[in-house]
Amino acid sequence: MSVQKRLAALGAIVVFAGAIVLSGCGDASDKVAEKVAESQTDGKVKIDSDDGSVEYTDEDGNKTQFNTGGGASLPDDWPEALAPPDGVNIISSSTSTVDGKRSMVVFADAEGTVSDFFEGIKTQITSVGYAIDQEGSTDATGGSYATLTASDSSSSILVSISDDSSDSGKVDITFTVTEK
Repeated sequence: MSVQKRLAALGAIVVFAGAIVLSGCGDASDKVAEKVAESQTDGKVKIDSDDGSVEYTDEDGNKTQFNTGGGASLPDDWPEALAPPDGVNIISSSTSTVDGKRSMVVFADAEGTVSDFFEGIKTQITSVGYAIDQEGSTDATGGSYATLTASDSSSSILVSISDDSSDSGKVDITFTVTEK
């Protein structure tokens, strides 16, 4: 499946299944949603509105899993040493495997400031053997933002932290771990 076709399929599934998952309709609605989503793609879709998860497997066996809502948690294979700091609330997570390489993304928020979290996360990452490849931050009238990339022999990490524009005193944090 081409990358563009896969992205279009994933977009349709996320929008459609997300509405079902967030409404918490149950098994019968899950099955109907799965069939509708599968009719729009060349893959297999599994929806569980009870735990907020959606899984899509394309015709080539590439798999993407989403987890959102109150049941959102770290992906199953998330490195324990890279667990988000205390006080971080996971909003959604996803795991995508393409050509045997896995990429995991966690979206979260927390009470605090960008600087409250940035140095701690940076220390956490380097203490488990990752080398910082690049980092940057800005503090402007519209809000603060910090990002870093790091890598070791088997994976790379991207972390971004920004002020939550809708809630003063909160930050949004994105963690991405990608296998090399």
